[in-house]
Amino acid sequence: MGNNCKLFRWGVIAFFLLTYLLPLGWRPMITPDEFRYGEIPREMIASGDYISPRLIGIRYFEKPVYGYQLTALSMLVFGENAFAVRLPSALCAGLAAWLLYFLVLKFRKDEALALLSSLLYLTCGLVYGIGVFAVLDSQMTAFITGILAFYFLALHAEAPRERRKYLVLSGCCCGLAFLTKGFIAFAVPAVTVIPYLLWERRFKAMFTTPWLLLLFAVLVAGPWCLAIHWEEPSFWHYFFWVEHYQRFFEETSGQHPEPFWFFLPVILGGIFPAALLLGGMILGFKQRVKTLWRDPLLKYALLWFIMPLLFFSCSSGKLATYVLPCFAPLAIIGATGLLAYLRAGSRKTLDITLNILAIILPVAAVGFTVAQLLVHLDLCPGLYSKAEFYKWIPPVVTVLYWGGILWFFRRKALSFRLGTFFFGLALVIIAGQAAFPHQVGVGKAQAEQLEKFRQDIPDDAVLLVHPNVMHAAAWIYRRTDFYFPHTGGELEHSLSAYPEYADRLITGDRYAEFIRRNQDRLILLMRSRSPNYLPAGWKQPPFERCEDRLWLVKFQD
Repeated sequence: MGNNCKLFRWGVIAFFLLTYLLPLGWRPMITPDEFRYGEIPREMIASGDYISPRLIGIRYFEKPVYGYQLTALSMLVFGENAFAVRLPSALCAGLAAWLLYFLVLKFRKDEALALLSSLLYLTCGLVYGIGVFAVLDSQMTAFITGILAFYFLALHAEAPRERRKYLVLSGCCCGLAFLTKGFIAFAVPAVTVIPYLLWERRFKAMFTTPWLLLLFAVLVAGPWCLAIHWEEPSFWHYFFWVEHYQRFFEETSGQHPEPFWFFLPVILGGIFPAALLLGGMILGFKQRVKTLWRDPLLKYALLWFIMPLLFFSCSSGKLATYVLPCFAPLAIIGATGLLAYLRAGSRKTLDITLNILAIILPVAAVGFTVAQLLVHLDLCPGLYSKAEFYKWIPPVVTVLYWGGILWFFRRKALSFRLGTFFFGLALVIIAGQAAFPHQVGVGKAQAEQLEKFRQDIPDDAVLLVHPNVMHAAAWIYRRTDFYFPHTGGELEHSLSAYPEYADRLITGDRYAEFIRRNQDRLILLMRSRSPNYLPAGWKQPPFERCEDRLWLVKFQD
């Protein structure tokens, strides 16, 4: 068993390195998120101000500072590029997987279960999608996983010194989570831990365990909290009332209102491709249903999944990324069922699943190839253009190979077959990352188009930039002196709240006057041609250039 676990351990590490880290810089950056979460750290580095976040030189108080600081550190080491911007997300996905491994190994003393939990977590589609994309949810999820993992170990630690150690670690994670996304760092652990303590009838722990945790959370987060209050006294009002209270309680368009059931399809879709092994997981639980749920870790994992899901479902504002913390406990539950199935000597259900997959994969690959050949013959539209013939061939080959090895090794031991399943999946992920279709990024992957505009933008140009282009334009041109036509987008609050930014939002009658005053060196950048970009009464058509839905407009006499 030791040798098998050693091989399994290296397999999980290799899967993470090859699928999460290796392809990080292959895809173009996508607006607005990736450019936003690259531009804010870039401005931190340029200004030397690591306390107050700014976007395009304007106060940006949507999140605290730690996520930006991590990205700034990555950029200082690896440069200002897509790899560096995405690296903190990927590393934190790996950190969350390691925390699962640590939690299960410490409590259950079962390395196979610990490794399988980590692997299932890394192969959930939503975990992967967010883990290789530059947003702050992967970082937040890693720290929440740390809070809940270390707190559980503290509850079940026998020695007082060990209990205190885990509470300190849980508190430090809580402080980092708060510095990443705010008060959700307290809400998600609370709605998980309190029901668990009630279920286990550990009423005393509800009053004795939080204090050391909270102390270290304050020690970690407190210095920045005080620093931002001294530097920007208005931060906390906006951050609490707009970014927390309104997002949770008020159905405003800017806070993404969605129905209560919104996260159910997100969960169901987000667990694939790990969910392809769901049949074995369910049968594993069925075989041991009377004993499995006596396990405190499974009780904890069940509440860890259900309670945050209900909490986020009650919020009026919803984004698919919010439920990422729910996938860690799902991985523990799924791994427990799957390993019980394997150790019982069962294999029929998973054999059938893998055999069906071995048939579906080549059929899908052949069907996709036929569709793309029809595109090449100008008979129908497709995902890839004729000029991208080279892009889709490697993914098709790897899908064929995946199906082939699943079928070729169909009579091997089930553990070996599962190894081929994850190995083939890794190859397909790598090939897919290298095959990003151009049309998927049209209007969103703006770097290439903005680079083409560079020759038309002199150094002294006055840039009037629409919010749907501003993030990428700031990143590409390394400029923060933009003006905004008609709306400031996500910067609207700061543009209206702070007098020093009042002249940067050009609205109403000021719009025509601003263009006339600066027309000799004014350039407008926008995505999709806005019907009201010309001032009323402006007769002579300006110079226009379009690159993949991005427009550059020069106003001339």
